[in-house]
Amino acid sequence: MKRKNAIMASEIFTYILMMLVVSLILIFGYKGINYLKKGSDDVVKYDLINSIQSTMKETSSYGSVREETFEVPKGVAEVCFIGWNEVPPLDFDASKYPVISFEWNAEWGVQIPTKNFFLYKEPDDSEGFFLGEKDKKRSYFNVAGKWKCIKTINNAVKIKMEGRGDKVEIT
Repeated sequence: MKRKNAIMASEIFTYILMMLVVSLILIFGYKGINYLKKGSDDVVKYDLINSIQSTMKETSSYGSVREETFEVPKGVAEVCFIGWNEVPPLDFDASKYPVISFEWNAEWGVQIPTKNFFLYKEPDDSEGFFLGEKDKKRSYFNVAGKWKCIKTINNAVKIKMEGRGDKVEIT
């Protein structure tokens, strides 16, 4: 009888140990999958930025017009362009775009604006980037009306660019 109880006690210990190992595998597997998802969104984001910049460089010659569709990361509702080093226009809704508003309303003596391109997500956890050459303080684009937000459809955005010589205009 003692031998039978000893076997049952060791089996219970084995089952508890197996449950612990399976639980750890599930937890670390879930974390690993989330890490890979975030990494793939980062790849899409930086591919988007590089693709837009290279398209702007290719389209900058005067009179050329190009309409391209770019893939955007999941969750991005709009892609926004603002005129760099410009005062915000009167029709700009600062409450809807607080990150863009902050960039535009930076105090010139304290903080110089550094972003001109935004991936807008709801709720607003937008990210801003600079499309251009920072060291030369040169933007690759101008925006008709000082700012433009383009809604995304199925994780893609269609952007129309018109060459103006040294820059493109987003229309």
